[in-house]
Amino acid sequence: MTPDGYSLIEITPGAPFAELQHVRALPARVTLPDGLGECDFDKAGLCTDESAPRAFKLVQRVLDGPVPGPLERLSGYGAPVLAGGQVRVTRSVAPLPDAEAFVLIKNKASAVILARYPLWRQNNMTARAVELAHKGTAQWTVAEAAEVVALEAVWASVKAVRAHSDAMEAAYAAGSAVDLETGAIDGAGGWPA
Repeated sequence: MTPDGYSLIEITPGAPFAELQHVRALPARVTLPDGLGECDFDKAGLCTDESAPRAFKLVQRVLDGPVPGPLERLSGYGAPVLAGGQVRVTRSVAPLPDAEAFVLIKNKASAVILARYPLWRQNNMTARAVELAHKGTAQWTVAEAAEVVALEAVWASVKAVRAHSDAMEAAYAAGSAVDLETGAIDGAGGWPA
């Protein structure tokens, strides 16, 4: 359960339960329903205006149900229910549309690559690869040949992350669970090392 401010309820005997208004914090000045004016509510959630023709109280409001994950959005709220001195509202979540999820997956893949190879390093590696290509393989020293092997290993790592990102998108589109942080698909695997 997640605290979500307070709900204005009527506590007049015989009055049916209804969440009349949602208030973020106490104390608060609240406009009462039915043109009854305003009332100041203290930290206990009680109306300090004793001349109000009906009794109102602010009670803690909590949200039940799942918190939307990175690839989900809030899809709605159930009807408020008064239970245990709290107003409980059940929220529901739904998966993001594929196109929105794919953007988040690609952004995470980019972040994984940049964490390993910052842009300045990628630029330097690209420039060095161009220099070595212009020199020609026949002219490489042993050290330069080793540099090429290292550059190829970096590129293989980048391609592996990109391929995993593509696999995550396909899995998501097929209804599988994907975890942006770990890169897991249905709880298995993760971002390539």
